[in-house]
Amino acid sequence: MDFTAIAIFNKEFKKLFKKYKTLDSDFKIFKKLISDSDRIKLFSQQSTNHHSILHANKERTAFVFKSRLQCRALRSSRLRVVYFYDAIKNQITFLEIFFKGKKENENVPRWKKFIA
Repeated sequence: MDFTAIAIFNKEFKKLFKKYKTLDSDFKIFKKLISDSDRIKLFSQQSTNHHSILHANKERTAFVFKSRLQCRALRSSRLRVVYFYDAIKNQITFLEIFFKGKKENENVPRWKKFIA
């Protein structure tokens, strides 16, 4: 599985990392969890409490997911990560990370621009 991130995601991550020092190691665990092919297939079939499908193309080979990120510094899963999964390239691109207490919903124009 190949991971990339857009520039604004890296900026948001850095800002949150300054506040929550365990975020780096927690994010590595998160990447390991979502890189499991069986888990990605399950994610692409239905939404649950911990992740939701924001967009899927007609062929169901490209998805935009929003998932909860458990952060030990917060002792909760109040962080959200929006990412794009391309099944053909077997690649995940991180689009947005945010704290649920400060921002209620994801930046829809950002991921819509990415899939267009």
